[in-house]
Amino acid sequence: MKTALKTAPTLLPIFLAILLAVLTLNACAPKNAPRHNPAPSKLDLSDADLLCEQIFEAYDTDKDGKISSDEYAHGVIITFHQLDKNGDLQLDASELGDSWDTEAMAVDIDGDGRLTLSEILHHQSKSFKKRDVDGCGCLTEEDVRTWVIHKLAERQGCHPDGTPLNLSK
Repeated sequence: MKTALKTAPTLLPIFLAILLAVLTLNACAPKNAPRHNPAPSKLDLSDADLLCEQIFEAYDTDKDGKISSDEYAHGVIITFHQLDKNGDLQLDASELGDSWDTEAMAVDIDGDGRLTLSEILHHQSKSFKKRDVDGCGCLTEEDVRTWVIHKLAERQGCHPDGTPLNLSK
């Protein structure tokens, strides 16, 4: 728990991804990463290993190389409280910064422009199941790496294979 508390403030982008499932690592890429680059020449995965390592350091509290649903929820709760700068038990756009977007709003069940811990925990249980690709009941290193790569690619405006996203529908 001490590690999670110590590491969590530096993991805001990672937490938001885990915390909000729909956000899933949307904010995990470095702040200077281009968003929706229409034709990336190459997918930049230079931060993928570090991000995976940080996720495991913060959330794998028993250090068994897997993140259980309980560890996931625990990490979400700790980080929620660290992000809640004004202590009102809600996260709003001022606390989430650039990460407050349409994906964050989708987690906002009552549409009040603030995310409560209840809303986030409701959503995180669904996101955990989605991220558990092999259905083993935990997030393995492979699950987390796949998730990180997909979200970094999305953040850079492309698919994991480097082909541009079709942004016009």
